[in-house]
Amino acid sequence: MPRRANVVGHLLTFRPGELMEYDGVRLTSPARTWLDLASMASVDELVIVGDSLVCSHGREFPAPREPLCTEAELRAMVADHPGIRGIRAARTALELIRVGADSQPETMMRLALVRAGLPEPELNHVLWGLEVRVSRDDLTGGVPAVVRKVRAALESRGWRPR
Repeated sequence: MPRRANVVGHLLTFRPGELMEYDGVRLTSPARTWLDLASMASVDELVIVGDSLVCSHGREFPAPREPLCTEAELRAMVADHPGIRGIRAARTALELIRVGADSQPETMMRLALVRAGLPEPELNHVLWGLEVRVSRDDLTGGVPAVVRKVRAALESRGWRPR
C-alpha cells in the first residue's frame, strides 16, 4: 500500500467482472466505481452519477447514447457487497436512479420536483404546448424556483396535489 504525505492507500478485493481494461489501463467497472463512491458521496451525488451511468437513448433520439452500465448491474453490485462502507446511501440512491436523465441539472430538477410532492417527470418526453423554461438559478435554494414554475404550469392544466 502506498504511504506518502496526503496519500491514503486502500486494499480492496474485487470479484469477477469488477475490473476492466480501458486503453491499456486497469479500472474498476462503472458499477463498482459507483459503489465505491458511496462511501464518500451524498445520496444526491450518487443519484446524479447513477443517472449518468444508466442513461441511454435509442437511435430515434437526436443524440443516441448507450449506457455505461444498467440499473440491474448497480443493483447486483449492491447485493454482492452488503457490508461495504456507504451501502445505506447506495441502497437509498438506487431507488432514485432513472434511465434518461442527460445531465446533473436534470437530475437535480427531478429530485427537487419529486421531493416537493409534484409528479415525477417523464424523462426525454417530447412536449407540445406545455414548456417550462428552467435556468441554472432555478435549481438553487431550499425550495428551488423550478418547483414553483412547474407547479404553476401543472395547475394551469388542471393538476391538483393529492
